Amino acid sequence: MGPPVQPVLAMDLPGVDPSLLALVSEQAAAIGIGRVALVGGAVRDGLLHNRNCDSWRVCRDLDFVVEGDAVALAEALLLRVGSERMPRLQTHPAYGTAELEIDGLLLDLASARRESYPSPGANPLVTLGDLESDLDRRDFSVNAMAMVLGEASMEAGLIDFHKGSQDLELRELVFLHPGSVADDPTRVVRAARYAARLGFTLGLDGLAQVARGVQEWPWTWRTGDPANAAPPALSTRFRMELELLFENEPWSHALQFLEDWGAFPLIDPKCCKTIPDACCACAGQHVLACLCCRLFYSVPAHLLRLRSGFNCPCSRSVGLSRFRRFSFGWDLMRCRLQNCPGRQWIGLSRLSVRVGVRRRLLWRWRDLSGTGDRCSDGGDVGVI
Repeated sequence: MGPPVQPVLAMDLPGVDPSLLALVSEQAAAIGIGRVALVGGAVRDGLLHNRNCDSWRVCRDLDFVVEGDAVALAEALLLRVGSERMPRLQTHPAYGTAELEIDGLLLDLASARRESYPSPGANPLVTLGDLESDLDRRDFSVNAMAMVLGEASMEAGLIDFHKGSQDLELRELVFLHPGSVADDPTRVVRAARYAARLGFTLGLDGLAQVARGVQEWPWTWRTGDPANAAPPALSTRFRMELELLFENEPWSHALQFLEDWGAFPLIDPKCCKTIPDACCACAGQHVLACLCCRLFYSVPAHLLRLRSGFNCPCSRSVGLSRFRRFSFGWDLMRCRLQNCPGRQWIGLSRLSVRVGVRRRLLWRWRDLSGTGDRCSDGGDVGVI
């Protein structure tokens, strides 16, 4: 049995073999690459776990920023460990990124870069940069931290120019720049995802940016314009973020955040947030129209979701018009009447909401020809 592997990451990541991180660090040094740093969700969740005693959230993958050629590093790793340990390697030389799997763990490597947005909602212009400029292009301060491999202590290894660790303590989402929402409005949906999953709130500046975006609408494209004229942030990237929200997050809480922030018009300006009370016996109670129905279904009726604490003395479900029949049938999203003596249910199953999301968004932007893939996203590369 060989000597124990010296840790190269000054932070405990449960389930991640330290020898794997040592392998990446050693191979980078062997081919002349300066710094390699762990970034994104693993750093955020690792700090929450190590400093704030949050329960550990399993890493789906690890994201690294490389000050040098990330594709060359990935190919060198394959030569060193062989295809048995690394059964998967996919490179994107045009973007300077590589996706690989070593010992069952997914790694995303990306060359450090800087970005600028030629116009609101467009794909960013990308040039090579250093680690600091790479962190500067991200969405929130809590995602703009890096842990450099090979440092002896957490204090020495942590790069945190935007005070993300302080915002972790406050459990607050803070945009990095005054124009973050204008550059990429999908960041608002991403904020709702993180708020629902991590129990965070959106900072005051973030709320002001959302309100300003809704009021001023800095994007040239509006609903009703030709779909192929929509900038990527209002089309393909929005679709990707919404799919992630409904597939991976506590989506009902996320939708509540979007409503509280007044962000629904960013997703669909026609979305009606509230409708009058539906049960005469419960007058005065606030009833919300569920975004899922209004946005993703072409139906004459709104799905009602009642606030927690709503008491229905009549012990009967709120009347709804029938939903239009779709190819996938009469799936219903479960939307329980909380505290209702009748314990009745309204709704559509979560599966149908997912299907509805895809159907509506793919229909809405069915003629879109842009790409807007994950590699070109200006604020959340590799951050889950």
